[in-house]
Amino acid sequence: MPYLVVEDFRNGMDRRRPRANGIPGSLWKAENCVISRGGDVQKAKKFVSQYSLPAGTFGMARVAGELYVFASTAKTVPAGVQCQVLAAPSTPNMTKILDVVTPASKAYVIAQYDDGNIHHFYDGVRVSDWDALADANASFSSLATFIADEISADNAIRAVAFGNEIIIQARTPGTPFTLTTSTTDGGGTNDQTAAVTTVTANVAEVANVDATATVTLTDGSSSSEGANRVDQITVDGANMMATAVNFSTSLSATANLIAQEINNKSRDHGYTATADGAVVTIAAPVSTGTTYNGEVVAVTTAGDVTANKTDMAGGVDYVAPVAQESKITFGGTEEPADLFTVTLNGTDYKTTMRASAMGTKALVHKNRVYVAAFDVVRYSKIDDFDDFTDATASSGAGFISVANASGASRVVVLGKYQDRVAIFTRDDTSTYFLETDAQTNAIDQTLENTGTIAPQSVLQYGSLDLFYLDETGVRSLRARDSSNSAFVSDAGSLVDDYVADLRAANTLTEVKGAKAIVEPTDGRYLLSIDDEILTYSNFPNSKISAWTVLKPGMSIGCFVRSKRDVFMRSGDTIYLYGGVNGTDYVDASDCVVETPFLDARQPATHKSVIGIDLVCEGLWKIEILTNPADDTVAQEIARIGETTLNKYHINCNIASGIFAIRATCLSSGAASLSQVIVHYKKEQAG
Repeated sequence: MPYLVVEDFRNGMDRRRPRANGIPGSLWKAENCVISRGGDVQKAKKFVSQYSLPAGTFGMARVAGELYVFASTAKTVPAGVQCQVLAAPSTPNMTKILDVVTPASKAYVIAQYDDGNIHHFYDGVRVSDWDALADANASFSSLATFIADEISADNAIRAVAFGNEIIIQARTPGTPFTLTTSTTDGGGTNDQTAAVTTVTANVAEVANVDATATVTLTDGSSSSEGANRVDQITVDGANMMATAVNFSTSLSATANLIAQEINNKSRDHGYTATADGAVVTIAAPVSTGTTYNGEVVAVTTAGDVTANKTDMAGGVDYVAPVAQESKITFGGTEEPADLFTVTLNGTDYKTTMRASAMGTKALVHKNRVYVAAFDVVRYSKIDDFDDFTDATASSGAGFISVANASGASRVVVLGKYQDRVAIFTRDDTSTYFLETDAQTNAIDQTLENTGTIAPQSVLQYGSLDLFYLDETGVRSLRARDSSNSAFVSDAGSLVDDYVADLRAANTLTEVKGAKAIVEPTDGRYLLSIDDEILTYSNFPNSKISAWTVLKPGMSIGCFVRSKRDVFMRSGDTIYLYGGVNGTDYVDASDCVVETPFLDARQPATHKSVIGIDLVCEGLWKIEILTNPADDTVAQEIARIGETTLNKYHINCNIASGIFAIRATCLSSGAASLSQVIVHYKKEQAG
């Protein structure tokens, strides 16, 4: 008998083609597993709770080999974790850690506070240079851009900044939003404004309702001569029936006959009818709304038949929904310390004008700290990471105007690309040579139409690649040839559709919060979007380039790599990947893989699957799927806990021209799936 061999799973998840056109060696679903250097499916390790933190701590970083979190006031944290206090002026409460880098094995931290301010700290001491730097670049334009980005956290709206204005539009027409603003003077001239105007009012959708009338039979009896009957019903003078309807055995039976007669003539007059008991309801032609309201109904009867009627009424015209659009206009004297609050759908978004131009993302490169600050990149004095004002041309501090290179208005993040630095905006990416002698800094090239909104997704991968989450999926900057000129590699093309679905299922804030890390043991790239982690197993010597998905069951706050460990924070808990010994695996039944539909290169030939062989470790439940449109149509054929090649194959009998295999790991520890052989026979024609 012929058989189909799936030799390995080296391609991982592949969503480039419809599931019905599968390629052996790829997977349609690959949950809570990774692909090994040999192309095997291996059960993934789990994130095991390691430390419970008190409320009021934020972020996580590795500083001088120790695990740190941060707070605005002192907190008692468990042994194994340090808490660094970052106290801001006027003692506001910390709300978020925007970034942490570690020059000279000390933490350089950018933190956000509930008074609307952002502050920089180096080794726990506030970097006050940034006050004047941000003030010099602060404007209503920076304020509008910053707040538009902040309020985009509300997935129900779209916010775009233009100069000193923000245009806010509902993403779903007919769904309203509430919008108010307030200001607090901080600079001495109390004339700051944040005016809200309605550009387009929300219009809710109104469904069409067709007008109806009723005819209610009130009395009557059967007559063998047909003397008792309903002769005619008219609407606005138009006959509803082609022939009279004799009274039948009851009022309800007669009503049914009348409704049938009206419907028989519906093609002529356009009306339809239904009967409920003794009541016949006549409906106006479809989608006519109020057109037939008020039309008069007349009923002609004979013999002892009597009836009441109502005229056509109740029609409602369709109203198309209109998206609400509002505008916020900032005005007054531009003072950095002025506070602006936008309240959208009950949530406050608060910032000072100074904070809108403050640096938000940092990178350590060649003995300097580089910081993305609105439309510029500022850098510190060499080997002096809290000095951003020294004016020495070669070794001092300075800035790079990124707008001159790409025309973009806001820098999102910086990343290391080989011996250069890549500066990302949302829409463009520029690479720069940034040297220890600042006078030799120079732009390398600009790549248009590729960028990121997810700063923590940008991560150097190996010596050649810089991975990031683009609008189209996971992309990589890498060298095209020996010139080292960068081009955009489609490293994530196999899972572009999956990533698109993941983005659509999450809020814009969750997508912006995507986070990446390289797992140290096998060098896998991990990219989280909310509670899912895309995992890239790349082993070039084995020609393995495979994506799988981890589902830890919690939203990921941040990752930290420490020696051979990966720590992940979610809420107030820090988890360790694989546990202390690195041998804790996901729970039984959480690891599931499914192949695309396979046809043994004979898609039009009907077959019967008659058996299966497996090369595996651990216990696996094997099911056969036969309907590409419905993956619930599955038949379990075996639970296999050992390699079957030296035994008789597992028998079954499932008829299908194409089929897919679902394997669910039932083991509690390590497990793998290496090879699947499907035995089948061709069915006779006819």
